[in-house]
Amino acid sequence: MVALLHFVSDDDHPRELVARFADRTAPGSMVVLTHGLRFIDSPRDGYVLSLYRRTATPLIPRLPTEVEGLFGDLELVEPGAVLLPRWRPDTPRDAEGDEWCTFLGGVGRKVG
Repeated sequence: MVALLHFVSDDDHPRELVARFADRTAPGSMVVLTHGLRFIDSPRDGYVLSLYRRTATPLIPRLPTEVEGLFGDLELVEPGAVLLPRWRPDTPRDAEGDEWCTFLGGVGRKVG
């Protein structure tokens, strides 16, 4: 579910969509999820949202806690739901300067 759920409105129940998808996978399966972030009181929000309002696919950015909640009953794999450069970088330097990043990502394991 890479770069997908930030195009799904709350009215379309994105958490339930992830749960239905995961329910159809075998135990031990991994679900990858990335999502565009909302930044409270940030000029980035207004700019990015204004760009997407001009398209047929409006963006629905969410707060990091909201994105983490989309994993539902899936067991988050370390390091959890983090900014993409922080997800298992090859070197510590690879995660530096991530202030530009507007995407959170993680991997959830289906248990049972």
